Amino acid sequence: MFKSSRLKFREWEMSDASWLMELNDDTNVLKYSGDRPFLTILEVEDFIDNYDQYQNFGYSRWAVFLKENNVPIG
Repeated sequence: MFKSSRLKFREWEMSDASWLMELNDDTNVLKYSGDRPFLTILEVEDFIDNYDQYQNFGYSRWAVFLKENNVPIG
């Protein structure tokens, strides 16, 4: 994968569900992703559980965190 001095990148995990739901409810995010907001937390969990883009293509959207405090930023 790739590295950054400030950021940590990883695949989505089930523990990301609540903040992924919040992230995907932001109109500024949606205008670039083309997605629609999740309606329920179960929908987010299903999305994470069935997200096969890493296996199919070797890359995809990554969960991004600040290294200094592990805060998710995108």
